[in-house]
Amino acid sequence: MAACGVGLPRLEVIARVLAKAEQKPGLSPSRLCSYSSVEYYSFKAIVEAGFLRVEEVSRDRRVVRLTAKGRRFLEAYRKLQQL
Repeated sequence: MAACGVGLPRLEVIARVLAKAEQKPGLSPSRLCSYSSVEYYSFKAIVEAGFLRVEEVSRDRRVVRLTAKGRRFLEAYRKLQQL
C-alpha cells in the first residue's frame, strides 16, 4: 500500500482526516490539515476524490464539509478495523 504523509498507509491518512472533519465540522482547510497532521497535497487529493468539499461561507472564510461519500468511506473503514 502506498504511503502518504507521516509514513502511514494512505487509507489511514484518509480516515484520520475524515474523522477529524466529522468531529470538528466547519474547520478551515488549513486547520483541518494541521489538526490531522497531513500536508495540503494529501488534503487536496481527498477533496478531489469527493470525500470532502470546501465551501466558501464568506469572502474570506472557507470551511470543509464531509460528503456522503466521505461518510460511507469512514463507516466502511471503521467496520474493517473491527475485523
